[in-house]
Amino acid sequence: MTTKNTTVFRLDTKNIYKNLLDRICDYMETGVNTTVSVDWLVESIKIMLAGKVSRENGGITVDITSLSEYMPAYDGAAFEESYAAAQSPNKIYL
Repeated sequence: MTTKNTTVFRLDTKNIYKNLLDRICDYMETGVNTTVSVDWLVESIKIMLAGKVSRENGGITVDITSLSEYMPAYDGAAFEESYAAAQSPNKIYL
C-alpha cells in the first residue's frame, strides 16, 4: 500500500492573463500582494536557472543552493528579441 496519490486539475486559461493583470493592478493600487510570495517566485526562478545550467553542462544535476549571483542568468533582452522574431509577420509585437 502506498500513501502517494495523483491529483488532476484543469486550468481555465480563457481569462488567465486578464486575471493576472487584475491582480497586478490590485497590488499597484493597494500595496497588498494577493498572488504569491516573493520567496515562491524566487524559488521558481532558481529552478529554471538550475535547468539552464544543467542543459548547458550536458544534463548534470544542479542543486539550486549551488547557484550564485555570479552565474549566467536569465537574459530578458535576448528572450524578447527571440520571441519577437518568432512571431507571425501579421502580428504586431511592441
